[in-house]
Amino acid sequence: KDIAGAITGGKVDLNFRYRYEHVDQDGIGREANASTLKSRLSWTSLPYKGFSAKIEVDNVAVIGDERYRTPTNGETQFPIVADPDGTDVNQVLLKYKNQDFTGTAGRQRIIHGSQRFMGGVAWRQNEQTYDSVRFEVPSLGPVKIDYSYIWDVNRIFGPEDSAVQPKRWESDSHALLATFSAAEGHTVTLYSYLLDFENAAVNSSSTYGVEYKGKVGPVSLNASLATQSDYGDNTVDYDAEYYFLEAAVK
Repeated sequence: KDIAGAITGGKVDLNFRYRYEHVDQDGIGREANASTLKSRLSWTSLPYKGFSAKIEVDNVAVIGDERYRTPTNGETQFPIVADPDGTDVNQVLLKYKNQDFTGTAGRQRIIHGSQRFMGGVAWRQNEQTYDSVRFEVPSLGPVKIDYSYIWDVNRIFGPEDSAVQPKRWESDSHALLATFSAAEGHTVTLYSYLLDFENAAVNSSSTYGVEYKGKVGPVSLNASLATQSDYGDNTVDYDAEYYFLEAAVK
């Protein structure tokens, strides 16, 4: 197959998601009723010599009256529902993949684990995506490597800027995960997030942590420990610890 065949043979997807959210907030006189429809159009090419491309556009439309507040619509008599209307490019990327390596460049979805530190906030209508380059090595001996350099974070607040919630954080950030199998059925992941935001410095942080997943008899375990502190131009001097422990029996 040639390049033309990879393009013309690409897959087109159309997805719709209707959402209704009601908010009754103390101190605000009126109740919010947000009725919205997300329409997503995606195109993904066929692979050609390991390369493929993807374009994805989202539109969020208000169904009925706009009886809720967003960072940009000025409806201050209502509580906030962070689903503003508008059309935005959700993903546009070029990917190269073989059995030993995957590289992705462009605007893309990045989901790490439970999304505690990095994810898409896909519960909202306008998904968070990242302008980045991402390198994934599934098997470097016993270790799996996942590294991303991120220069923009496209947030959930729609295609319009506001003084309160910028639509995009200008970023000089790194995310690194190294996962290895300590024994059969047991994995350990070391992770680091160095997040530096030029236009949101108070959110800049450095996080270092370790996560364990495994099974002991009938019990499945998931445990994580991390430490976080200020980073980059953040003027807030802080240190915070994160602990997570989950046990499940089937």
